[in-house]
Amino acid sequence: MVYNEASTGIHVAGLVERLGIADRLKPKTTRYPDGAAVLGHLARGKGKEIGFGATTEIVAWGKKGVKLVGPLPSEVQSYTSYAATAVAAGAAADAAQAFVRYLTAPQARAALAATGVE
Repeated sequence: MVYNEASTGIHVAGLVERLGIADRLKPKTTRYPDGAAVLGHLARGKGKEIGFGATTEIVAWGKKGVKLVGPLPSEVQSYTSYAATAVAAGAAADAAQAFVRYLTAPQARAALAATGVE
C-alpha cells in the first residue's frame, strides 16, 4: 500500500486505523512526502501495488501507467470543496465575474470532470 504524508495520506492512515487494519498493513506500507512521489512509485511498480491519492493527481498520471480504479465509497471519502467569487471593486471585476460564470457552465463542468474534479 502506498500513500503520502500530506492530507490525503493523513485521511488514509486514519481510515485504516478506524478499520482496525493499520498494524497488519504497516509492514506492507510505503509513505512518501507528496502525491507525485506516490504516483511515481506506482508507475514504476509491477502492477501489484495499491496506492491512494487525489483523483485529479491519479488521472493526470494516466499516461504514465497509473490507473484510477475508482473513488473510495462516499461514507469514507474525503472531499475538498472550492469556492470562487469576484471582488466587485477589483480592477478586472467584469472579467472575474465572467470567469466565475464560466466555471459553473456545463462545458467547464465537463472539462473539470475529465480531470477528476466532480
